[in-house]
Amino acid sequence: MKKILYLITLSTLLFACKDDKTISKEMHGHWMQKDFYEAVVAKKNIAEITAPMMEFIIPVDDSNATIITYGKKAVTAELVPFKKNHVVIKNYFGNNVNADVKLVDNELHFINGYTQEKIVYVKITDEVYKPTNYNESISKSIPFVHHQYISGTYSLDSIEVKFVDEGKLRGLDKFENFSLCYEPGCRNGKNNTLFLSDKNYEGNYYEYETKGDSLLIYDIDSYAIARGMKSDKMGVKYALKKIN
Repeated sequence: MKKILYLITLSTLLFACKDDKTISKEMHGHWMQKDFYEAVVAKKNIAEITAPMMEFIIPVDDSNATIITYGKKAVTAELVPFKKNHVVIKNYFGNNVNADVKLVDNELHFINGYTQEKIVYVKITDEVYKPTNYNESISKSIPFVHHQYISGTYSLDSIEVKFVDEGKLRGLDKFENFSLCYEPGCRNGKNNTLFLSDKNYEGNYYEYETKGDSLLIYDIDSYAIARGMKSDKMGVKYALKKIN
């Protein structure tokens, strides 16, 4: 009996040690800064959102995490398991100051090891990835934002127009791509800005608004918007009706 208890205890300790040396699967996935997430889900005008658009990505293979702050350079960081639901990014803030990353009540808490300042993230998808380079667009924040605001199938003069989460566009003149402007320079408190481009990613800025099942796209001064300046609407360019 004592031998059986000893084996059970030893087995428990071994499994506990193993768990402490791996990143829990609950931490894998794509995480978005909480204040920005809540504003997007509430469909607050993007131009009025003051919270930063940030994404924290932990891949399933426990390789380097990716931290994206839109409008700035993406950063990769090595994750070092510390204990269950808790990993450390060594020397992240420099001068031997670590970042602690903890899973707390289904939220990811990213903590400055020196000041204890905290950024809270919420998960937007469990989907994980094995990227080879950043140019492959590993972000899930952009499709998430598109989905909340504009993705779907519309009708324009009996022509079907489709906005896809990943930024592809079909049926609207020469345009094949779209992007909402969510970086700080575009969030000027006034314009909800949309960039439409052709297959060569050449195009123009527009302003958009949704009214019920209608999507209205307005001509604006693209020169001003491209330089982070405000621009008043200059008339409806496209009036689309959502059908799906």
